[in-house]
Amino acid sequence: ASDVYKRQGHSRGGMMTYLALTKTDRIRAAVVLAGPTDLRAGLEARPEMMRVYSQAIDLHGPELETALDARSAITLVDRFPQTAPLLILHGTADWRVSPTDSLRLSERLLDRRVPFRLVMLEGGDHALSEFEMDVQIMVRDWFNRYLASDATPPNVVPHGP
Repeated sequence: ASDVYKRQGHSRGGMMTYLALTKTDRIRAAVVLAGPTDLRAGLEARPEMMRVYSQAIDLHGPELETALDARSAITLVDRFPQTAPLLILHGTADWRVSPTDSLRLSERLLDRRVPFRLVMLEGGDHALSEFEMDVQIMVRDWFNRYLASDATPPNVVPHGP
């Protein structure tokens, strides 16, 4: 099997990218665009998602809540690798996945010293359509930087003058 070096996902694909980071050490760099990080909080904000979750997971009540937590990056931060830098891009005008999902996850990543960069794109929608070229450049540069043969993760231990 070939090595997995990078992982990128948007929206639900972002959620899957977060999950992949907790399941393997073969990912060297990752990018998530507007990925949900707390499915239960997302359900409170958008109750219509209950239909989607119920169909996808086929559970109800407390079992569904447990399953949502098991798929929520916010509850899995302790399992994120400290060797795979993560770029998180989120639009501030996203109504599908609240931008606070990425903000709250970032706080936990910072506490855990997981290497990441959060970019909040002012006025960006869920698809980040207003920033298509900017997103392409940031993603390309991220992977070029962290997939280079001599790449090392950033030093996230407090330092400096």
